[in-house]
Amino acid sequence: MVARWTGLRIGLSIAVLLSAAACRQQPQEPAAARAKVVLATQAVPCSGLIAVADEKGYFAHAGLEVRIDLYPSGRDALGALMRGEAHVATVADIALAGAIIDDPTLRVIASIGTSTGSQVVARRDRSIATPADLKGKRVGYSPGTASHYYLHSFLLMNGIRRDDIAAVPVPPARQAQAVVSGEVDAVAAFDVYAFVAGRELAANAVAWDMQNTIDYQWLLEDVWGNGVHVTDRVVDNHIVALRKKIEPDPAAPSTLRPPG
Repeated sequence: MVARWTGLRIGLSIAVLLSAAACRQQPQEPAAARAKVVLATQAVPCSGLIAVADEKGYFAHAGLEVRIDLYPSGRDALGALMRGEAHVATVADIALAGAIIDDPTLRVIASIGTSTGSQVVARRDRSIATPADLKGKRVGYSPGTASHYYLHSFLLMNGIRRDDIAAVPVPPARQAQAVVSGEVDAVAAFDVYAFVAGRELAANAVAWDMQNTIDYQWLLEDVWGNGVHVTDRVVDNHIVALRKKIEPDPAAPSTLRPPG
């Protein structure tokens, strides 16, 4: 979950709020005294803890009056936060990494779930049976989201260059519709939209996992080249070099909470 770092806005995770409320064992405050919070999220399994907390009354018990606004993607939810339409948002780390460059006031306050079901879903009637068949085809993706990142890694892992396909930007809410309607031949879809696309296309669908097949060593070698001895310490060393450039004292990093 993500929030802006401002004086009066949410600065504690829901888990902390719930824990504090449980420890105090104080009577529930009147509804009128509750802090009003707008939470932007996506109706997906990895946001399930939010639905549970709402259904069980945990927010109210913690002194919060929470309005839950649903969006088609985490990036859209984050956009609502950045526009001032929400106080807290749920978003994947990949989309946040790009947004935090433009708005350094964004802060991660909790991790509430993991999604591992993103897929490339294609139409068999477009002569697609293997990943290699995507060459020359129109492939939908949602820019600036996990769909964008995982499509790129999927292509790398399958030896397909980006210019071998016709990449078509598709809003997250239309990922399933775009491939089902035939607007694109395939789509890099979030888990929920991949499920819908597969259900609608039925036997005409062919799909591949694009999120859990990334060989870390292979990606390192693809970036640095086969002629370089690459280990996972290469990335760590470059992070150290970067911190030396941007931090006053790299040996004493600034953190949101004490280490440990």
